[in-house]
Amino acid sequence: MSTPKFLPAFAPVPRLKDRSNGWKPEVQRAFIEALADTGSVTSACRAVGRSTHGAYHLRRQPGAEEFAAAWEAALDFGMRRIEDVAMDRALNGVEVPVYSYGKLVGTRISHNDRLLMFMLRNRSPDRFADGRSALRQGGANAIDKMELTRLRNQWRKE
Repeated sequence: MSTPKFLPAFAPVPRLKDRSNGWKPEVQRAFIEALADTGSVTSACRAVGRSTHGAYHLRRQPGAEEFAAAWEAALDFGMRRIEDVAMDRALNGVEVPVYSYGKLVGTRISHNDRLLMFMLRNRSPDRFADGRSALRQGGANAIDKMELTRLRNQWRKE
């Protein structure tokens, strides 16, 4: 099995024992490909029939540096695909069922303007967010906020 062109080639993490349900080289490659397809570690593990605990454990093993780099590249690719799906939903809407008196009578297209604005602000902050980044707008994720708090505390101590 060859690694797709968009993913870096990597040396599989060496395993001490060859187990039928272990992380063999072909399972590791299939996991990285599934991770690039889904953007989800849980979904990728499900695709190769392994646990998320085992995947994270494998990533921490000695000699797993190339595997970890391929993991990050696959996640980046998977996140781009997820962004594309979100943009498609923002632009084209989603089909939702319409019920009348408990019976399905048809469907309609529902557009989410908040999702559209979110996508525009994050893809082109210079045009749609007054040039401010998501972090400066308070739209940072929890990890960004924790890192910012940690840095502020460190700066105050200095």
